[in-house]
Amino acid sequence: MRLYDVGDSSGSGTISILAPTGSGVTFTNCKGTGPASGTLPTCSITASSAFNGKWETISIPIPANYTCNDLVQTQCWVRLQYAYGSGNQPSDTTSWSASIEGDPVRLVE
Repeated sequence: MRLYDVGDSSGSGTISILAPTGSGVTFTNCKGTGPASGTLPTCSITASSAFNGKWETISIPIPANYTCNDLVQTQCWVRLQYAYGSGNQPSDTTSWSASIEGDPVRLVE
């Protein structure tokens, strides 16, 4: 997951990466590269003015017991949760990019 320019707000806020509803897992121990570098135990960052005009890359390890039902349209979608709190005013356009690395092919019999 790549996030660009997520720090424009009157105060800092938390951005969390949430596993799809019904997946049976919680994402943990993500890796951050950018203003928030290193291990991100809860797969969240505290966005502040340090993120203005910068990319943040977050690598999300997918747990072995991950599952989703792709027949249900509301499942299988990774979600971002922005929590800036009362009184904060996020105020800009951001860019997001998502990709899957490795061999994400699913074989069906």
